[in-house]
Amino acid sequence: MMKFEEIRDKIKDYPYSFGGYKDLGEFYREKKDNVNQAYLCYEQAYDLCEDPEAGTELQRLMQECRQDSRFCVNSVSIVILSYNSRDMMIDCLQSIRNNCVLGSYEVVIVDNDSKDGIREYLLNQKDIVLQLNNHNTSFAEGCNQGIRLSNPENDILLLNNDTIVPPFALFYMRLALYDSEDIAAVGPTSNAVLISQLAPGSFSSKEQWLENAKNVHIPSLHALENKVWLVGFSLLIKRKAWDLTGNLDERFVRGLYEDTDYGFRLNTNGYRSVLCHNAFIYHYGSVSMKKDPVAYNQSLKDNEERLNQKLGIRFNRYMSCHTELVDMLKSTAEGKISVLEVGCGFGLTLSKIEYRYPNAYTVGIETDKSAVRIGSRVANVICADIERDALSFEKESFDYILCSNAINYFNDARKAMGIIKKYLKPSGTLLVLQPNPMNAENVIGILSGKFETIERMEKGVKHLYTVKETIQLLSEAGWQPCSILKMVTEYMEHHPKEKSLLEAIGTMQGVTIGDDFRVQSYIISCSRR
Repeated sequence: MMKFEEIRDKIKDYPYSFGGYKDLGEFYREKKDNVNQAYLCYEQAYDLCEDPEAGTELQRLMQECRQDSRFCVNSVSIVILSYNSRDMMIDCLQSIRNNCVLGSYEVVIVDNDSKDGIREYLLNQKDIVLQLNNHNTSFAEGCNQGIRLSNPENDILLLNNDTIVPPFALFYMRLALYDSEDIAAVGPTSNAVLISQLAPGSFSSKEQWLENAKNVHIPSLHALENKVWLVGFSLLIKRKAWDLTGNLDERFVRGLYEDTDYGFRLNTNGYRSVLCHNAFIYHYGSVSMKKDPVAYNQSLKDNEERLNQKLGIRFNRYMSCHTELVDMLKSTAEGKISVLEVGCGFGLTLSKIEYRYPNAYTVGIETDKSAVRIGSRVANVICADIERDALSFEKESFDYILCSNAINYFNDARKAMGIIKKYLKPSGTLLVLQPNPMNAENVIGILSGKFETIERMEKGVKHLYTVKETIQLLSEAGWQPCSILKMVTEYMEHHPKEKSLLEAIGTMQGVTIGDDFRVQSYIISCSRR
């Protein structure tokens, strides 16, 4: 049998040759003992195969997979809402027809009373299931409606109509969905999406992004990253998970936070949601929703508060993934690294580390039990309070200790940071990510009587430390600050009136409006003293 690296290179060089996918199927079947992933590879190979004899062999292999008691692969119902985006809807539909395995999917389209001629076009399409509404439903209501019209045996792909599905994107998403029984939802990377799913690269046109998809759609054994939730512009969901979890919550109007809510609900039911890094779908990006930005932003705030009340916690406090900290980590050649994160929230930073370093050992501690319950499906998150609880870690066992905003929540920050020190290897590094309370946006908020940064925090904040106070605190706790990385914001460049006001106040007080006002947060790197 070929090694995985050889199969990967074969598919990379010849993506439209069926042989590489057949070899990949053999690998998944024999080396990973995953009959479902093997079937998907054989199915993809059969779709590309033009050799009758080889096609017969692939059919035999697929039949063997279907006869295995563990086989559970479903076809996919692609559910799309249509509303006054005729050209994009046509392009989206055509990309599905051109680039997805024939016979492995159905398309269900719900049109919300479009007036631009797309309804007439859709009525003439014989290969879709179509629902024509006489009013514009919410995103959640329209998706629920489309799913009710879909084949009840199929998995579900919620897909925006302002997307283009490149070749092999759905194949790799389905491969991810059946990587593990507890995976319920898969999302792709994209060019226009929240930063948590943003594809690497910077391209100026749709054509360039789609051309780059060829470099994304390559087999990988480490392509998945655990998430709490995935953006609903392209969301693949296992049917059994959908049946257990139920419909999208239609109280979240305008297509905002219903996908976030659904991720939390899947998590509660014991499922995982994963970002598939080797799948890319092009997205034009919120074309219809942002036509009315005032209403959009108000709905955003309303739905965020609605989800806070539903969960019983202010979820955004725990949602941070500090990629800037992950970028500073260095591992051995084998990718071995041990990381402890204090105040890890939902564990998203740890999940990012595990994606980049599959051989890493990571663990996070968090005091909030609700956050731990959710985060334990994402990473190795345990409930502990370093100021009160005896931690079970071995002394001097971690290469890195991460502390992001946790200092502000300690009752006795100096004591807590002293306790942490004994768990770091003598050659290890402490990375402290500390928000800057003196940045321009906060100062303007205070002057205007609306300091949102504080208002949106939980009540547990004990102190807001400036960078000078933080360095002093760390030094007194036995740390040696080695370097400071400034995370600069462009707030003043985008708000010239506020900049002039701060400069005038600074002149009156003899203060220069410098880094203290431009920096959003600091990363302080420390060693054991």
